[in-house]
Order: sequence, then C-alpha cells, then structure tokens
Amino acid sequence: MSQVTRHASGDVRRYQYQEDLKSSVAKNKRENSMMMQESGFSEPVISVTEVGGKSKIRQIKVTVYTSKGCIFCKEAIEMLREAAGHFSREQLGVEVIESRVDDKPELVESLDIVAVPTILVGKSRVIGLPRLEELESLIHEAMFFPTGL
Repeated sequence: MSQVTRHASGDVRRYQYQEDLKSSVAKNKRENSMMMQESGFSEPVISVTEVGGKSKIRQIKVTVYTSKGCIFCKEAIEMLREAAGHFSREQLGVEVIESRVDDKPELVESLDIVAVPTILVGKSRVIGLPRLEELESLIHEAMFFPTGL
C-alpha cells in the first residue's frame, strides 16, 4: 500500500496512478518471466516500456516457425510485416521473428508445432497461412488484452 502525504487531490491521484502503474509493470515482468521459462524465449513476449521518457504501450513479439521447403512461409512473413506496419510505431513495437525448425526437433516437440508456418502472437497460435485481417486482429488482441478476452 502506498503512503499518501498532504497534497492537492490531483497530486494524490497522480501518485496513486504511478504506484498502480509500477505494480502493473512488476506483475507483467513476473508473468513474462514465467512465460519465458515455459516457452524458452529469451525476451518478454509483451512488455510495458519507457523509451526516451515516453511510454511505449506494448511491445509485441511475433514468431513465425518455418522450414526450408515451405511455400507459404515467405508469404506469411510478408503478411505479418504488413499487419505490423498498420500499428503506430511511436506507441508500440511489433517485432516479427523467423525461426527455422528444420534442424530443431526439440523445439518442434516442446512447442507442439504440427505444421508450418506456425505463428505465435502473444498467447495465440495460428497454423498455416491466415488472412491479413486475422493477423491484425491477433496483434490488436495481444496489445490491448494480453491476458486474453
């Protein structure tokens, strides 16, 4: 619980908001840490960050699992980059990462990848080549509803 000293009521609310924000960030870091341990990721999937004194609302990490002979994988990556480009880069970052699974059977097994492309956006998974609107919707959901709907 935060201490409140004598200030104008606006200052008290601002202080409480800052304390709530700090608490929320700490909770997100704990949840991201657990998700990273479970998934093997080395970076947070979703995070609240402060860059140059300005808040970035969310940073979304999108991973596309591909293989060498996959005819739809390149198209999936291009579509994801297009979908990511529709969101404001000043307030959030959408990072698209390609991960080839050809020589990584342990990764395929641990993430239960049954076909490629397999796309992970936040806590959502898409197998195959989705529509652009579906990708945009998944990015939006991960940005504004990181714990699901």
